[in-house]
Amino acid sequence: MNASIDYGLLSVNAGIIGAIFVFFAIAAMAPNFSMFNHNSESCSYGLSVEESQIAVTVSVGILLVPFALSSILVLLKQNGASIVTSMGFGLLLVAAMVILTSLSCRIPSNFFVFAMLIPAIATVSVMAFLFATKKVWFSAKGTKQFAESTA
Repeated sequence: MNASIDYGLLSVNAGIIGAIFVFFAIAAMAPNFSMFNHNSESCSYGLSVEESQIAVTVSVGILLVPFALSSILVLLKQNGASIVTSMGFGLLLVAAMVILTSLSCRIPSNFFVFAMLIPAIATVSVMAFLFATKKVWFSAKGTKQFAESTA
C-alpha cells in the first residue's frame, strides 16, 4: 500500500467530475428548441428531441463511473487509480466522438466552424508551437550543459 495520497490525480478526477456535473446542469436546463431540435426532421435517427437529449446525457453520465472509482482508489491508497483514470479518458474520447458524429447533422455549419473547428485548430497550433519551442529550448540547453560537463 502507498503511504501518500496522489493529490494530482485526485484533482484531475475532481475537475472532470465537476465538468460532467456542469454538463448535466446545462443539459437539464436546455429547452426543446435547442440544438437537439435543429434540423430534426432530416436526421432524427428515430429519436425524438427529448429522447436525443436523454441519450446524450446518459452517455456522458456513464463517464462518472471511472473517475469516481479512481478517486475512491486514490483515497483508499490503492494501486490502479491511474489506470482507471486512463480508461475514463478513453471513454471520454469515445463518447465525444459518438456524440459529435450523431449530432453532426443537427449542428448548424456556422456554429461548427466558428465555435468548434476554428478554436480546435487554434488550440492544436498553439500547443504544437509551444511544444516545438520548448523542445528546441531544452535540447539547446541540454547540449550546452553536456558540452560544458565533458570539456
